[in-house]
Amino acid sequence: MGQTFLQANLKTPYPRFHLDQNEFIRLSEKCAKGDAQAMGEMADYFLRMEKLSKIFKDFYSLASNFWRYRAAINGNKEAEKWIDTWKREHPGERLPSILAENYVTLEDRYNCPVWGGLLYALGFTEFDQHAEYYLYTLCQGLVLVSGKLIEYNGPDSDGFGAEWLYDYWYVDENLTKIPGLETLKKATFSEASYGEYRERALQLLKKKQSG
Repeated sequence: MGQTFLQANLKTPYPRFHLDQNEFIRLSEKCAKGDAQAMGEMADYFLRMEKLSKIFKDFYSLASNFWRYRAAINGNKEAEKWIDTWKREHPGERLPSILAENYVTLEDRYNCPVWGGLLYALGFTEFDQHAEYYLYTLCQGLVLVSGKLIEYNGPDSDGFGAEWLYDYWYVDENLTKIPGLETLKKATFSEASYGEYRERALQLLKKKQSG
């Protein structure tokens, strides 16, 4: 889908500028649970906002596309038809969106820095609006999130061994926290993305998905 990086110079509204806050929160909560119908409704919600806003028109248009796509890959038939129609009308093009996704294989593939305010305004309300994050898609529906740099350890005398330490945690494909999974504090990317921490995240994610 759309972009290999976040849209350059995209003006992002604070959620208080959204029309009907109660509706926004209601849909956000349902989308976080993987509700494909709610994702389609969220796409319509942002489409209505696009028609009402001049300053944030581009954001709302891309946000609507994002949720339309999410609805389609989660089984929303109306969204699937919308995507198919768009593809026919725009041969060889990729649907413009906000976060980088794989439009060809219909799988999410995040690998991008992102401002928490954008994530929150998009409907991912578990994120701090004032923080910066990095999202990495790894495997089997897991998305690894890192916050700000906690500590940097410089290289040794040979020029090797430098370490960048962050706090890491995993979320599911809906960017929702996995119950029971603690944050991995002051860790390297390798420590977070391989080994015991990832295996624990996978086990807890399967438990969540099984109900």
